[in-house]
Amino acid sequence: MSSRSIHPPSGPSSGQSSGQSSGQPSGPASFDVPVEGEQLEHVEGRVTPKLVGAANIAVVIPMYNESGRIGTSVRTLATSGLNRADVQFIVVDDGSVDDSVAAVLAEERLVLLLRPLTVVQQGCNRGKGAAVREGVLFALRNTTADHVAFLDADLSLDPCAVDEAIRQLRLTRADVVVGKRIVDPAHQPRLRRLASLAFRQISNAIANTGVDDSQCACKAFTREAANQLFEPLRTTGFAFDVELLLRARKLGLKVAEFPVQWQHTNGSRVNPLTESVRMTRDVWKAKRFLQ
Repeated sequence: MSSRSIHPPSGPSSGQSSGQSSGQPSGPASFDVPVEGEQLEHVEGRVTPKLVGAANIAVVIPMYNESGRIGTSVRTLATSGLNRADVQFIVVDDGSVDDSVAAVLAEERLVLLLRPLTVVQQGCNRGKGAAVREGVLFALRNTTADHVAFLDADLSLDPCAVDEAIRQLRLTRADVVVGKRIVDPAHQPRLRRLASLAFRQISNAIANTGVDDSQCACKAFTREAANQLFEPLRTTGFAFDVELLLRARKLGLKVAEFPVQWQHTNGSRVNPLTESVRMTRDVWKAKRFLQ
């Protein structure tokens, strides 16, 4: 396979949110799983990319220390309705210190069905917002996708929710669509449920996003809206969704919501209480610099 250059990430025009590294990595390493019959070519720690530029939908999946779950998620994607020629998967590794990338590549037999699946590595742990931003900008630079969406690595939502999100974009002629989780309280840990509810109420009091569920991990964007929103994105942590929605309101973009079935998955290492405090702080910051 011939080599192809990968553009380094473009940092926001101004500072990072506190708690995150202010230095920019020299550029993401990119791993690609080959189609059947091809061999992985390692060049300076990279596997040369083989992107499908004509993909109509780019799906970004951020991961951090997900070696215990990401293999299952890759298998789910490989057997889902999203596994087709017009969909490009971009997994962004947010500086994992475990074997997350190896776990993705270990699913080679099933991953071969995904044409293609690209893994972009950030040089250090910068936060979920930074990882999603990197994946979206990577998609905009390297594909001609008309729509960009993102999902969580644990796939607590059916991957085919992306198709419904794209359908809603077209049906409502919106620029952004946001999932609104339908949750069975009996299948969600009480602490997580309470922390999520508290953050939702506090964040809406601080900065009204105009949606009921700003943190749902299924959002989709037109290509133009993705470029407008992610290029200047500054929030690097979990509250990046709030900044995206505030920017959308400020730009006068149309935002629509649609219901999605959410199912709790075990294995999260996020402390819902401490993270809610950090997210609330980041919402305050986002509101201030967008005023």
